[in-house]
Amino acid sequence: MIIQPVIQDIDIYKDRDYSRTYFLKDSVGTAINITDWDFYSQIRPVYGSDTLVAEFTITTVPASGIVYLNMSHDVTITIDIPTPISISSIVTSSNMVWDLVTNDNTSSRYSLIEGKCTIHETVTRDVIP
Repeated sequence: MIIQPVIQDIDIYKDRDYSRTYFLKDSVGTAINITDWDFYSQIRPVYGSDTLVAEFTITTVPASGIVYLNMSHDVTITIDIPTPISISSIVTSSNMVWDLVTNDNTSSRYSLIEGKCTIHETVTRDVIP
């Protein structure tokens, strides 16, 4: 049973594809079978906010306990930077929050991972045909 989420900060670059793979294992390192589990992962400006910044596309390999989080460049380019971090007059990034939660096959809801999500501005854009 998962009691406390793992803290993991992530970095997402605007107009870039983002992907991350997670392997869910029990306390002895055996893959957890996640058949019939539902996963959700979102980015919000701050904890408790009703404003949804973006959602990850999630796919799984249930018998192996593998969870893939993805966000295409078509989505990352639309992320606004509402509270920018600047160097001189150049906006470079913004801190937000994210998490990965699940409803397992017993209908229990768990926070698996949470942390800060830094959105970074990029230079080169619109080069993919």
